[in-house]
Amino acid sequence: MPNQPLDLTDPLVGQQLSSFRIDKIIKRGGMAQVYKGWDVMLERPVAIKVIDTRFRSNPSYAERFLREARAVATWRHEHIVQVYYADVQDGLYYFAMEYVDGMDLAEMLARYLADGLLMPQQDVLRIGEAVAKALAYAHQHGVVHRDLKPSNVMLDKRGEPIVTDFGLASRDAVTESGLTHSGLIIGSPAYMAPEQVDAAHDKIGPRTDVYALGVILYQLLTGRRPFDGA
Repeated sequence: MPNQPLDLTDPLVGQQLSSFRIDKIIKRGGMAQVYKGWDVMLERPVAIKVIDTRFRSNPSYAERFLREARAVATWRHEHIVQVYYADVQDGLYYFAMEYVDGMDLAEMLARYLADGLLMPQQDVLRIGEAVAKALAYAHQHGVVHRDLKPSNVMLDKRGEPIVTDFGLASRDAVTESGLTHSGLIIGSPAYMAPEQVDAAHDKIGPRTDVYALGVILYQLLTGRRPFDGA
């Protein structure tokens, strides 16, 4: 809430970007860090994603990061995390988004497996349908996620799935050059479609996300992935 204790182990904690105060680190990813924060203007919790320092010096990627976040901010879908604001301040590219109070799909599956159980099939079907609808909405807007995996699907307090991390996706990925054509492969190996592994950027499209969703559903139903990536 407004006076949450600060995690001072991260240099960004305690700073304020626009009206968003950074309170603590939630997750460190390969391309960005996610923080829990507080919107001091609207008095609500937010999640704040900040681009990693390694990519700030890449103007193409940094601008794409900002452009995509702003595009996603115009979306309204019940199964896609709401992006509130995107900007750059003091060289920090960031966007603020809805804070989902819950756990991600990877954590949920781990709980079932720890108890020697698998996720009920009806829950898998419900989650799969919701994620598929979210992807279809994104694809209709010309955006391919490219990094769909269990940790990018949050489950809110009602158990409703919400897809996150579209801010690191690729808009019009089939035709647009830029970051991906510089040789950077976006994705998590175990969930990457063959065209991603082969860096066949001209073949990456909606089917790339459908492939990742198939891997996720297989994992939820069986408790393991069809194969493991390095």
